[in-house]
Amino acid sequence: MEQIYTGKISFLLHPEIDGFITYINSDGESARVYFCKKSNFFKPKHQIWQLSDKVTFSIIQKEDGKICAKVFEFLGNDDFNSLINEAGNSTKIQLRGTLKVIDHLLYLSEQEYNLLFQVRNLMPTDIAFTPDDVFEAELDLERSKKMVSLAIYEQYKIAFANFLQTSQPLLAPIEKVNFDYLLISLPNTPLKGKVTSFERSKEYAIGDYIEVVPFSVGNYGFSFAMSGYQDEQTPFEKGTLYTAKIVAFRSKGYIVEIVGTEAVGVLDFKHKEDVEPFEKDQLVNLYYIKRNNSQQFAFATEKQFAELQEKQAKSSL
Repeated sequence: MEQIYTGKISFLLHPEIDGFITYINSDGESARVYFCKKSNFFKPKHQIWQLSDKVTFSIIQKEDGKICAKVFEFLGNDDFNSLINEAGNSTKIQLRGTLKVIDHLLYLSEQEYNLLFQVRNLMPTDIAFTPDDVFEAELDLERSKKMVSLAIYEQYKIAFANFLQTSQPLLAPIEKVNFDYLLISLPNTPLKGKVTSFERSKEYAIGDYIEVVPFSVGNYGFSFAMSGYQDEQTPFEKGTLYTAKIVAFRSKGYIVEIVGTEAVGVLDFKHKEDVEPFEKDQLVNLYYIKRNNSQQFAFATEKQFAELQEKQAKSSL
């Protein structure tokens, strides 16, 4: 019967992948053992490993002869508990820290305990920062113990709401030209915006200034439309199968070009592990679903479409 140990993560090589656990071995001595999340032994619900995470594990020998830990259970984090206790009865904790990109997501590395919290509503491309830039954030325990909101994001939301009310145009430089959006630098802030409604037949260059109006604020950043742009009519019929070519990859899916048209759309999946392994330039059959919150043409695979129909059928009962 394998022996179960309790230990604490004392060193991280990569927060989302691997590190070392310090524990007391069967001889009563302090020891250290390597663990790797990608070995599929255990996937923590808190998404990434933190220093001082307590875990239970056993010692195993892999096929290549290397010794490592097979992690069974996440028991908690003493540093996180200390942070909560310091807040007393308050459910909102003010934090300061630097930003890090881990597994394509944006995290705040809190200064006092070096705890990592995922940043709500922003992706790494939505804000300009250096490793030394310090940002203020708020951890709202009633919303989540794992995610924080950056103060600068919440402040800009107020200005953005005023822009929405007045439809006041904004002059901003293009920072990146993508298949389905233009990334712009927002004046007087490190935040960036995505222009999702624009004339796609025109050519754009990095550094060009364009006039935009606010469109929406969603789960990830601020969306704009080019000033004076009249959005084209949807050229697709819902529930109809189209042939599409994979032209680019995105975090949870693909950018697709519909064969026989100049239209570009998106094929997204709910989770990264659900993304079907298509190759660039591969032709696939997709169903048109709708315009998403960013006004992009959203498509689905035959499997996704069948699941959507099943879900709609159940909701109508």
